[in-house]
Amino acid sequence: MSITFQLQPEKSVEVAGMFLRLHQQPMHHLKLMKMMYMADRRSLEQIETTITGDSYVSMKYGPVLSNVYDLIGGRY
Repeated sequence: MSITFQLQPEKSVEVAGMFLRLHQQPMHHLKLMKMMYMADRRSLEQIETTITGDSYVSMKYGPVLSNVYDLIGGRY
């Protein structure tokens, strides 16, 4: 059985903005993507739905949110 969610780009932007505000300084895009992935997975584990609705992909340096990766520029 496959579970699919509807991508919510506005939520992705909100999550990125929240992490950037909390960090209070510039953040490397890889760190931001990892933090967003971890928050999304935690949400899926705890309340059985994701924050962003994005899908997960495995990359060289670990899993990321697929569309967030593409929006940031897909550089790694």
